Amino acid sequence: MAARAQEAAAAVREADRDLLVAAAWLHDIGYAVPRHRALIVCAPPTTPSAP
Repeated sequence: MAARAQEAAAAVREADRDLLVAAAWLHDIGYAVPRHRALIVCAPPTTPSAP
């Protein structure tokens, strides 16, 4: 989303461009954290291998 916002920034007022890109970064971060946590929680437990 942040990359797309950077591309679209020219379509908004210059005063709002930084805000648009910052909001897109926060959007990306907000979605990335739950996905990362879900992978940790849902991953099957591993068993140590015998020596």
